[in-house]
Amino acid sequence: MRIHSLTPLAPLALVAAAAAALPVAAQAATPNPPPNGRPHSRVVTYDRGEVRVLTLQAATKRVNGRLSVAATVRLRNLTDAPLTRYVRAGRCMSGSGVLPDCKADALFSVRLGAGETQTVHRTITLRQPPPGVDAIELAVQRTRTRPVLFFRTDGELLLKGNAWRGAGAGKTFGVAFPAQDDRAKRLSFDVPATSPSNAYVDVVWTGTAAPGAATTIAKCDGTACATPVPFGPARSRSGGQKFGDRFDLDIDGHTALSLAAADTDGTPLVTAALPWPTRPS
Repeated sequence: MRIHSLTPLAPLALVAAAAAALPVAAQAATPNPPPNGRPHSRVVTYDRGEVRVLTLQAATKRVNGRLSVAATVRLRNLTDAPLTRYVRAGRCMSGSGVLPDCKADALFSVRLGAGETQTVHRTITLRQPPPGVDAIELAVQRTRTRPVLFFRTDGELLLKGNAWRGAGAGKTFGVAFPAQDDRAKRLSFDVPATSPSNAYVDVVWTGTAAPGAATTIAKCDGTACATPVPFGPARSRSGGQKFGDRFDLDIDGHTALSLAAADTDGTPLVTAALPWPTRPS
């Protein structure tokens, strides 16, 4: 495995322009994506003090020419008042980079009482996306209407076709925070392909255990993964309660990546998995 920190890439102009109009606090929580056009697999969650996404996962397989998506969403209301979040699932119809245009083929609400934590399981049937886009999206959002930009959501899972083809079919992708406490609060795990077999992986997670908690990545085929490789926080991307790194990685013929962070006592803090965004050559 080649894994090393690289100089940051120039941010996507559209995202940069939109971020410039946001409050400073919102900009600080926004990933800095590589240029558009590259196919991405991505899972990202936010913690803005209202709702914490504890699980955002999907297992997808093809059934009778459609995609059957078994979604699991676990949310916690951090406020003292009831609130509602909407979970949207849909095919991406155009664009193959960081900001594909994805439909709201399915939408359901999750109502949370003050301080309540709730887990929702739904099986959603989607038509297959166009071959050139080859992606679906699952998102948690404040409104029924799809936000224009993914970082306006509370969480987003963007899956490419390896999530329902070959070894990835039926495998659970996305993120979970097993400790369900402040040691790990949010994650941005983005895999933009630079070639069929290479990607420029971007990892950021935050919480009281960051940046010191051990963080690893592994290459996988279905449920079988190679030995996880540890990597440390990049000094320029990390700080108080923030772990961040970017690195170049060859997939070596595998079809997915698994990410994990654990506390010094071995408690799992973050577990995440994403399909490789292209068919490896």
